[in-house]
Amino acid sequence: MSIENTLPQVRGTPAPRPRRERRAHRRKPTLWEGRFDCDAGVFACVVLNISAGGAMLRIVAPVIKGARATLMIERFGTLAAEIVWQMPDAQKLGLRFTEPSDRVARILGGTV
Repeated sequence: MSIENTLPQVRGTPAPRPRRERRAHRRKPTLWEGRFDCDAGVFACVVLNISAGGAMLRIVAPVIKGARATLMIERFGTLAAEIVWQMPDAQKLGLRFTEPSDRVARILGGTV
Protein backbone atom coordinates (compact mmCIF):
# COMPACT_ATOMS: atom_id res chain seq x y z
CA MET A 1 0.00 0.00 0.00
CA SER A 2 1.40 3.39 -0.92
CA ILE A 3 1.37 6.33 1.44
CA GLU A 4 -1.01 8.19 -0.90
CA ASN A 5 -3.66 5.57 -0.15
CA THR A 6 -3.38 6.15 3.59
CA LEU A 7 -3.67 9.95 3.54
CA PRO A 8 -7.13 11.51 3.97
CA GLN A 9 -8.40 13.37 0.91
CA VAL A 10 -9.45 16.98 1.25
CA ARG A 11 -12.78 17.59 -0.50
CA GLY A 12 -12.20 19.18 -3.91
CA THR A 13 -8.48 18.32 -3.98
CA PRO A 14 -7.45 15.83 -6.68
CA ALA A 15 -5.61 12.72 -5.51
CA PRO A 16 -1.85 12.92 -6.11
CA ARG A 17 -0.69 11.20 -9.27
CA PRO A 18 2.32 8.91 -9.04
CA ARG A 19 5.40 10.40 -10.72
CA ARG A 20 6.38 8.59 -13.87
CA GLU A 21 9.97 7.39 -13.76
CA ARG A 22 11.71 8.52 -16.95
CA ARG A 23 15.01 6.74 -16.37
CA ALA A 24 15.67 3.60 -18.35
CA HIS A 25 18.20 2.25 -15.83
CA ARG A 26 18.04 1.67 -12.10
CA ARG A 27 20.36 3.98 -10.13
CA LYS A 28 22.65 2.70 -7.38
CA PRO A 29 23.57 5.10 -4.56
CA THR A 30 27.35 5.39 -4.17
CA LEU A 31 30.00 7.54 -2.52
CA TRP A 32 32.93 6.85 -4.82
CA GLU A 33 35.82 9.19 -5.45
CA GLY A 34 36.37 9.91 -9.09
CA ARG A 35 38.04 12.18 -11.59
CA PHE A 36 36.06 14.25 -14.08
CA ASP A 37 37.74 15.43 -17.28
CA CYS A 38 36.13 18.05 -19.55
CA ASP A 39 37.14 21.07 -21.66
CA ALA A 40 37.44 23.19 -18.49
CA GLY A 41 40.04 20.82 -16.98
CA VAL A 42 40.33 17.81 -14.71
CA PHE A 43 38.46 17.89 -11.39
CA ALA A 44 38.08 15.63 -8.37
CA CYS A 45 34.49 14.53 -7.83
CA VAL A 46 32.30 12.22 -5.79
CA VAL A 47 29.97 9.85 -7.66
CA LEU A 48 26.68 10.09 -5.73
CA ASN A 49 24.78 7.56 -7.82
CA ILE A 50 25.36 5.58 -10.98
CA SER A 51 23.51 3.44 -13.49
CA ALA A 52 24.26 1.87 -16.85
CA GLY A 53 22.93 5.08 -18.40
CA GLY A 54 24.66 7.82 -16.38
CA ALA A 55 25.73 9.24 -13.04
CA MET A 56 25.19 12.11 -10.63
CA LEU A 57 28.34 13.80 -9.32
CA ARG A 58 29.20 16.22 -6.56
CA ILE A 59 31.75 18.54 -8.11
CA VAL A 60 32.93 22.13 -8.13
CA ALA A 61 33.73 22.86 -11.77
CA PRO A 62 32.85 25.43 -14.45
CA VAL A 63 31.14 23.05 -16.88
CA ILE A 64 28.76 23.55 -19.78
CA LYS A 65 25.58 21.52 -20.32
CA GLY A 66 25.95 19.34 -23.41
CA ALA A 67 29.75 19.26 -23.19
CA ARG A 68 31.55 15.97 -23.66
CA ALA A 69 33.44 14.60 -20.68
CA THR A 70 34.96 11.48 -19.19
CA LEU A 71 34.45 10.05 -15.74
CA MET A 72 37.27 8.01 -14.25
CA ILE A 73 36.56 5.73 -11.31
CA GLU A 74 39.78 4.03 -10.26
CA ARG A 75 38.33 0.59 -9.60
CA PHE A 76 36.39 0.52 -12.90
CA GLY A 77 38.15 2.72 -15.44
CA THR A 78 37.03 5.53 -17.72
CA LEU A 79 33.56 6.15 -19.14
CA ALA A 80 32.73 8.63 -21.92
CA ALA A 81 29.80 10.91 -21.13
CA GLU A 82 28.03 14.19 -21.77
CA ILE A 83 26.82 16.71 -19.21
CA VAL A 84 23.00 16.80 -19.19
CA TRP A 85 22.32 19.07 -16.19
CA GLN A 86 24.07 21.07 -13.51
CA MET A 87 23.04 22.60 -10.18
CA PRO A 88 26.04 24.84 -9.34
CA ASP A 89 24.61 25.97 -5.99
CA ALA A 90 24.27 22.34 -4.88
CA GLN A 91 27.61 21.39 -6.51
CA LYS A 92 25.94 18.61 -8.49
CA LEU A 93 25.77 17.61 -12.11
CA GLY A 94 24.25 14.81 -14.14
CA LEU A 95 25.99 12.78 -16.80
CA ARG A 96 24.63 10.58 -19.56
CA PHE A 97 27.10 7.94 -20.66
CA THR A 98 27.72 8.05 -24.40
CA GLU A 99 28.85 4.44 -24.51
CA PRO A 100 26.31 1.63 -25.00
CA SER A 101 24.63 0.73 -21.69
CA ASP A 102 25.60 -2.94 -22.03
CA ARG A 103 29.29 -1.91 -22.25
CA VAL A 104 28.88 0.36 -19.20
CA ALA A 105 27.23 -2.49 -17.30
CA ARG A 106 30.17 -4.79 -18.19
CA ILE A 107 32.69 -2.15 -17.04
CA LEU A 108 30.83 -1.64 -13.76
CA GLY A 109 30.40 -5.39 -13.28
CA GLY A 110 27.73 -6.42 -10.77
CA THR A 111 27.57 -2.89 -9.38
CA VAL A 112 24.57 -1.80 -11.47
